[in-house]
Amino acid sequence: MRMQLVSFLRFAVFAMAGIWLAAVGTTSLAQERGGTLILLVHPEPTTLASYSHSGATTTIGATKVYDGLLEYDRQLRPVPSLATEWSTSEDGLSMTFKLRKGVKWHDGKPFTSADVQYSIMEGIRELHPRGHTVFAVVDSIETPDQYTAVFKLSKPAPALIQTFASDETPMIPRHLFEGSDLTTNPLNNAPVGTGPFMFKEWVKGSHIVFERNPNYWREGFPYLDNVIARFISDAGTRVSALEKGEVHASINDAVPHEDVRRLDGLDHLEVVRKGHVAYGPILLLEINNRRPPLDQINVRKALAHAIDRQFVIDKIWFGDGVIATGPIPETQAAFYTDDVYKYDFNPEKARKLLDEAGLKPNADGVRFEITHDMLPFGGAWQRLGEYLKEALGDVGIKVTLRQQDFPTFLRRVYTDYDFDLTSTWFISLADPTMGVQRIYWGKNIRTGVGFSNGSGYSNPIVDDLWERAAVEPNPETRAELYKELQRIIVDEIPVVWMMERRLAIVKNTRVHDLITTAQGLRDGLYRTWLSKE
Repeated sequence: MRMQLVSFLRFAVFAMAGIWLAAVGTTSLAQERGGTLILLVHPEPTTLASYSHSGATTTIGATKVYDGLLEYDRQLRPVPSLATEWSTSEDGLSMTFKLRKGVKWHDGKPFTSADVQYSIMEGIRELHPRGHTVFAVVDSIETPDQYTAVFKLSKPAPALIQTFASDETPMIPRHLFEGSDLTTNPLNNAPVGTGPFMFKEWVKGSHIVFERNPNYWREGFPYLDNVIARFISDAGTRVSALEKGEVHASINDAVPHEDVRRLDGLDHLEVVRKGHVAYGPILLLEINNRRPPLDQINVRKALAHAIDRQFVIDKIWFGDGVIATGPIPETQAAFYTDDVYKYDFNPEKARKLLDEAGLKPNADGVRFEITHDMLPFGGAWQRLGEYLKEALGDVGIKVTLRQQDFPTFLRRVYTDYDFDLTSTWFISLADPTMGVQRIYWGKNIRTGVGFSNGSGYSNPIVDDLWERAAVEPNPETRAELYKELQRIIVDEIPVVWMMERRLAIVKNTRVHDLITTAQGLRDGLYRTWLSKE
């Protein structure tokens, strides 16, 4: 009976995917070919090695070059990409992917199951911030022939089917990486993939050029001749470039939030806030749980009570978000609960907690001092830092603000652990196992891996709940495990959850089909086209 159900679901997915792809093909007849799409990317990425880095600007670029086994529509349903068929065994311990034939890497070599095995087992599982959690249950990948990859699992993994898009699990060429150190291979910054665009050049401090792949396996795609990621350090100049039509679309925080609404009022520009259903981004403050007095739960609670999160949303992010109540966002509705302590804005309670922790103010009113490392992604993060300095100072915590470039920020937080408090944001993805677990799982404290468990939070009970929930096949039982997780983690508050972000893209009205999948700008943009001026 179960095998019949699996077969039926697989048939339904293929049927749906066929309809979806057919619809894309029908509308494409009216689309104009050629042209160069210029994306406003800020900050400049540190690398294009998306198999080992999860930063937004890294994946924005890398997904133009790399494909994944699957794509996902806006309802998060899987559709074919490098894999044309997939199925799960009756016991849930084996996943089989049938690969597309005739696909070639940009250097002309054929894409095979050996590349799938290498990409995941040697690359993503070992190096990616989320790979260690998502692929923990993958014991091996068998390759019975060139076009079949069989994942052998130690336990069933209900979330695994959601993680095969190009932004999360890019396929990389085994023949170009094997035998090298993946962390230093020159292809990290000059990638070779199977995707719709080929890497052409990276002029540091200026731009990256991706040019059309004339031999792309999706016949007739991509529409564009080139995609350029352009880097502009000054916020005012970035806004001006959009207004003048010198760039066509912005990503994430490239446009200051105070300018977004004004730009939306211009005839040739529009703001897109939909299309990122796969991400569930949460803005949070990472706390170094290793350092006293931040190693005390009540001190961390005091930090949360001292902060007016609604003020942050309204005045710094101009309403583009809602208050976050814990580690799992509302977008993961099946697992989310707001039945947890929400840390209301209450400076008096913060002072009382600090008093109880023995942190009395000195003659200058200072209880202790910390340094806050601001994410170097633009003016909003600077203003957040300035607000935190004032708000925490009001309860007797003296804050020194520290600004640095992005590589230094990553090294300080995730390699050296030389920080007290940081501001950053994480994407939660479609399932807690994929995007949330990495932040709070004690086994994901991985020195040198960006956007992993930087706080150093570790609780064996919580670790066990994460591991049980990741493989629990019963949806109701799984939901209860995650709700118990939320209650414990929120009570121990290893980080301060600020807001669930609502990402805004500012784009020129000449740009069409910019968002066509659940990955938003992090897909290959092979359907995107520009109308003539």
